[in-house]
Amino acid sequence: MTPIEKCKMLYTPQSPRTFEEDMLAHLAHGYFFSTPEYVMMARPVCSNAPQEVINDVWCQFPPITCDAWYIYAFALRDDIGLAGLVKKLLRHIPYYLPLIAWERSGHPLMFFPTTKLIQKYATLQLVQD
Repeated sequence: MTPIEKCKMLYTPQSPRTFEEDMLAHLAHGYFFSTPEYVMMARPVCSNAPQEVINDVWCQFPPITCDAWYIYAFALRDDIGLAGLVKKLLRHIPYYLPLIAWERSGHPLMFFPTTKLIQKYATLQLVQD
């Protein structure tokens, strides 16, 4: 199964939008990366904004207020576990922000310090501005 197919499987008839609508929002106001190996939708957000605002894929935060990457969707071709997933994610975020956030189905949005994720999961360093 391709990463695009895996991402599309996250969407159900109850989802507020389609995969294609979310992809368009991230192309317009965030980042959409797609290779044969992975797909990622992400955008910079303000971590102290309400969760419903952060989850609004059309919400664009002023750049100066952004302190987190919100990884809206991420899929790999091969299942490599959480450590592998985080390593790939860290290699492909466009630039450093102090936090990285994601939510798992049925769980609230969680923020993680970027430096701690790098220390725990990766053997690389992101350039800090």
